Amino acid sequence: MTTSRRTPVTVTCARLFGVGALVVIAPHAAAMAPFVGFESATSVAVGDAPISLAVGDLNGDGIVDLAVTNTQQGAVSIRFGVGDGQFMAASELSVGAFPDGIAIGDVDGDNDLDLVVTTNPAGAKSDGVVVLNNNGVGMFTLNGLHIVGSSPKSVELVDLDRDTHLDLVVGVFNGVAVMNGDGEGGFSAPEYVPAGSSFVFAKVADIDRDGNVDVVAAGFSSATISVLLNQGAGLLETPIAYPSGDRPRSFAIGDINLDGWPDVVVAGATTDGVGSVHMLHGNGAGGFNPPKRLISDQDAGAGVGPWDVCLVDLDFDTDLDLVVSNESSGNIGVHLNNNDGTFARPRYYAAGASARAIATSDFNRDGSADLVVATLAADSVAVLLNLTRNPLDLNSNGLVDSVDLAILLSTWGTDGGPLGADLNGDGIVNGADLAILLSGWSF
Repeated sequence: MTTSRRTPVTVTCARLFGVGALVVIAPHAAAMAPFVGFESATSVAVGDAPISLAVGDLNGDGIVDLAVTNTQQGAVSIRFGVGDGQFMAASELSVGAFPDGIAIGDVDGDNDLDLVVTTNPAGAKSDGVVVLNNNGVGMFTLNGLHIVGSSPKSVELVDLDRDTHLDLVVGVFNGVAVMNGDGEGGFSAPEYVPAGSSFVFAKVADIDRDGNVDVVAAGFSSATISVLLNQGAGLLETPIAYPSGDRPRSFAIGDINLDGWPDVVVAGATTDGVGSVHMLHGNGAGGFNPPKRLISDQDAGAGVGPWDVCLVDLDFDTDLDLVVSNESSGNIGVHLNNNDGTFARPRYYAAGASARAIATSDFNRDGSADLVVATLAADSVAVLLNLTRNPLDLNSNGLVDSVDLAILLSTWGTDGGPLGADLNGDGIVNGADLAILLSGWSF
């Protein structure tokens, strides 16, 4: 998915919840394309022990690029995309000891995408977030370290207080730190909210659908998912904790059962090392129902050690499919959504040793959601290109646009022939097909 230059880009995975608003895409007939699968993974070298990654157009050429934190190297690797699923040689940015979480967004108001990275040099007195300002062509300048507290593991960029400036939400030891942005690259001193115990990972979404972005925090030792509702102007309520199933390593937010309310999927650690994946469905009141374990081949050892989870529509049926990276087995599991929040049996694809963080975007500009996975032990990331094609893209140019509209209109009243313009399969190209095409228009 291509975003505007000032739009914050998610760290791990695209989701259907926009900043300050719930985005619901209504399913339409015959939009689904049979899922073909992924090409074999291509290994892209980065630095020493890549652990997290983010995607976005960093050099302003309209092509998606990669930014990867290398925890043992103290650096971020930048790999500029060339538009066909390949990437240029890496450049390294030194950021400080043990970088982990990373986010992309325009923090200084100059219409290009900057980077923020958590670092863990030597304890609470120096653990913080590093800001790297972009000069517009993908060259970055270190803009200081903001101390945030002990063991920052994740960072999100979002406008919490609705002043049009991006703020920082950082998962720290035993809670969340919030730092308000000034729109010029600066941030306020952190305000702390206790949430969960030990390592905490935080993400953002409008959980109660009131138009304000809320914070969701996963506590590892407490095995909880905590919701911090935003009362407006960035004021967070006291967190309410929900059981996460097992100790959460990561989680993703999205409406997986199409009821209009955000749900949570959690990758969990278990004492036997096999791990688990649990789903917490939204309860319609700003919270979550009890966790349900996702039963799959994972339990037979095909996907061992779930580390990260990603929600993304892989087959163009407008529901969110689930991708799980499995650290111990070095693969990803793809679970297609049955259009009701249940998932088909997974398909597995090799990724590489110690598969960790996942991100998604269209790396080869064919209109399909591709994947990139950090493989920590291989000092690389794995790029997996989606072979499934958008059935609305009638001329296969990666967009649903005026060319496709012209093709559809040229076959009006017929069965669509080899051009495939009968999008709902009823034997005639008519207004129903036109409505389907327009529902998937590329903006």
